[in-house]
Order: sequence, then structure tokens, then C-alpha cells
Amino acid sequence: FALADGGFADEALRGDAYWCLLLGFTLNPTSTSKTNVDRVPELTPAQLESVRDARQIDLDVARSYGSNGPNHSNTNEVSSKVKAQQHRLGHMLKTYFFMHPELYYYQGFHDICISVDKVVKQQQQQQQQQPPPQEETVIITRTLSILHRISTTTAICDAHGKTMESTMSACDVVHRIIKRANYR
Repeated sequence: FALADGGFADEALRGDAYWCLLLGFTLNPTSTSKTNVDRVPELTPAQLESVRDARQIDLDVARSYGSNGPNHSNTNEVSSKVKAQQHRLGHMLKTYFFMHPELYYYQGFHDICISVDKVVKQQQQQQQQQPPPQEETVIITRTLSILHRISTTTAICDAHGKTMESTMSACDVVHRIIKRANYR
């Protein structure tokens, strides 16, 4: 599907959160699941930096939103909008992992966070429920709530382990299946 004309590059598909189907996850904005986040704590910079995987989060965030990272030769060209998006993303991820120290960050989780956040923002804009600045708090709270549901109830939950052992085992099984299918 992703290789089809438009694939996931089509805004309508991303806006309707079809990516959730790939994870076997239903995006339900009114869900009262126990994994929902009711309130996002206000954390100090020291608390944010105390997150176990803060350094890796910073590295991944620096490469997000079209930036090539902190060593990019044209860092002056990184717009203030991109820097603000990166700061917000880093803050959300560190807050999430501060709230859930039992989970480990893995490289690429920031991309999931960006996707979820984009869908939540689009839904919030369509519903126009809250006037700013409360709208931002609602968006972040919903994004973190959905991230937790995805992280604990879908196929990617094993990736949040201390090691990649269970993820590698799953990859090995998939590799064997593909290899077998190619021989037929």
C-alpha cells in the first residue's frame, strides 16, 4: 500500500490515521482506557534531562522535521518553526518517559510521536473544541495518552524493553518466513 500511488504520502490517509490499522490499534479520542493520561506534569529542565534516554531522544529529535541533525552544515538555515517543533517534540518524549520509567526509548519512536501528534492536532483543529492556549495542553495530553496505549497494547510494546532481544527474535521469525516464501 505504501508503494501505491500516493501511499501514505496522501494527507487524507494520514489524517484518518490508517497507520493505526497497521498496528492493530483503534484511535478513539473518547476512550476512557486506564492507560489514558489525565494530566501532563510540569517538569523542570533538570527532571527532563534526568530521563534515562534523554541523550538518544535529543539525537533523534535533532534529525526530525527535515533537519539533518546538530552537525548539519547549514544549521543557520534551520527555521525557527522547525526548532520550535523539535523543542516541543523533545519535551513531549522526555515527559512521556519520565512518566513511564518502566519503558525504554528506542530510536525511531520519535517518528511515531510525530505522527500521533499530527493526527491529534488535525482532529483538534477540525473539532475546534478549545481556544488557545488550553488547546496545546489538550493536544499534548491526548498525544501522550495515545502513545501510551500504542506502547503498551500493540505489536511495538516489545521494542520498549531494556534490550532488543524480543524485537530481534520477532525479526528473525519474519526473516525466516520471507526467506521461505521466496523459495516457493
